[in-house]
Amino acid sequence: MTDLPLPPPSIAEYHRVLGPELTCRFLMQFGGAELFLSPGPQGKSEVEKLIGAEKVTELADLGWPRRVPLAKRWCAQYLRATTDLSQAEIARRLSTTTVTVRAYLKVDGTRDPRQMPLF
Repeated sequence: MTDLPLPPPSIAEYHRVLGPELTCRFLMQFGGAELFLSPGPQGKSEVEKLIGAEKVTELADLGWPRRVPLAKRWCAQYLRATTDLSQAEIARRLSTTTVTVRAYLKVDGTRDPRQMPLF
């Protein structure tokens, strides 16, 4: 496994509370939406089904009735580092294009380190 990408500041608190895998799943499902997190979850919300009541409460204690960031670049990098998904599969999961995913995965203008050289 390659090194996991560092989360950008916009998702650092989600990453701290949820961990990397659950953060990626949470962002892919709720990213871009305005979300109210109840400090007293009752088992009815989609958020609670995904992350659990304890994590909902922990995020709600941060005082966030706010829009969830997309962080597609970080999600693409995380999925590439932790799965065997192709760029096309990552693009489909993130509702973006393979061109965008390729740009997300470039590191300092170089090729993906997992790509074998042609010569």
